[in-house]
Amino acid sequence: MPVVLMLAPAVIGVVVAMLLIRLWPRAVPLLPRRVVALTTIGLGAALTLEVVVLASGSWPFQTIGHLAPLEWLSLIPGGWQFAAPLLAGLVAAGLQCVPAQAGPRRKVAQLAPRTAFSFAPARWVIGAGALTAAAILLALVGGMASSPDERGEYTMWMQDAGVGAVGRLIYGWAFSWPSLVLLLCLTGTTLVGLSLIARPPIGDDPTADMAARRSRSRTILVTVSGAVVLHIGAVLIFFAYTANLNTGVPVGDAIVPIYPPFAIFAPLCLGLGIGAVTVGLVLWFRLLIEQFAAARATAHESASHAH
Repeated sequence: MPVVLMLAPAVIGVVVAMLLIRLWPRAVPLLPRRVVALTTIGLGAALTLEVVVLASGSWPFQTIGHLAPLEWLSLIPGGWQFAAPLLAGLVAAGLQCVPAQAGPRRKVAQLAPRTAFSFAPARWVIGAGALTAAAILLALVGGMASSPDERGEYTMWMQDAGVGAVGRLIYGWAFSWPSLVLLLCLTGTTLVGLSLIARPPIGDDPTADMAARRSRSRTILVTVSGAVVLHIGAVLIFFAYTANLNTGVPVGDAIVPIYPPFAIFAPLCLGLGIGAVTVGLVLWFRLLIEQFAAARATAHESASHAH
């Protein structure tokens, strides 16, 4: 049962991604073989890392249990589980920044200026920006609510209990600063990738060229959005863990229960966190399946030209 619970978001992610592709298929334009290969490798590596995080039973899933082969992961200090989705997304997005091979170019130059967002779908630009802002806000909230532990690291939520203080781990500065750095790197990589896609001259077939650029721009933005929403999910689940603090202090012959003032939000944070992790996996799995379709289309086109 613990294994099923830990890997449930990944299983649901695969099923929902396949269902969405079945119900709302998206036409994937012909893309350069190198672009498809690197995108597939990056997404595959990112998904593998995220599944390892789930299966490790480590934060934020450590209360469920550990799989024997992955128990050692829980011994790694720091909040690597929060940074792992962002690092995976950074690798996947970075591989998508590789410029496509230059093909035949139009003899008539287009004078209209192109920016990094010329081919990027507006809704995904807004979505990725909003998710990044939400992740930064959560880091600031957790950091400002944290207190130093016995080593001086800001990892604890401390609450006055009258006769002393009680505390529990929280997503404090010690856990959030690596995520803030990775969010900055992820934003920079996204802008570089979108710029590299938009910058080259339009090809000899403008319709196909621009369709490919729009598809690549969307893929980068969805990759980044998936990474950030997975990160947010892990953070929210950990906030739920903090909010679930339930202890008591003796006062005379009675035990006075102590709860954090935000304890009422624990179920909400847990539900939103699990939902966010699942949504992030759906986004990545759908992209990966689309890359497989693009690879088949490219191979079919190459075979047609060969004959």
